[in-house]
Amino acid sequence: MSPEQKQQFVDQALEMHARGFNCAQCVAVSTCGQVGLDQDAVFRLVEGFGGGMGGFTQVCGALSGAVAVVSQASSNGMEACNSKKQTYAWVKLLVEDFRQRFGSTSCEDLRPDEPELRMPTCNGYIVAGVEMALDMIEQVQGR
Repeated sequence: MSPEQKQQFVDQALEMHARGFNCAQCVAVSTCGQVGLDQDAVFRLVEGFGGGMGGFTQVCGALSGAVAVVSQASSNGMEACNSKKQTYAWVKLLVEDFRQRFGSTSCEDLRPDEPELRMPTCNGYIVAGVEMALDMIEQVQGR
């Protein structure tokens, strides 16, 4: 995928965030077409992951959204039910990369307490989540 194409996904995710989507929704919805998923279904599915899982400031929503689409890319589905190990390996790489870049995966650690700073701060994690998800999807799918 070219940098210009990747930027289109990033721009879409940031526009969603400006409209009020949570971080998980921004990452997962903007990238879900790459793994054959419906945007509205993904929007609904990851809604509870925002705010660090329901506002508890646990795992960063941008990372959670990326994990969702990478899992879809890696999984062989219910019939085969034999891809858990490979999916965990991909997700482990994703989480390690995120932690290395930002020092934590916890929403509580990553975003400041000042509400006026959350939007621009979270935008950085959303950009990274989209880029990391797209890169990993390409790796998983062997592109």
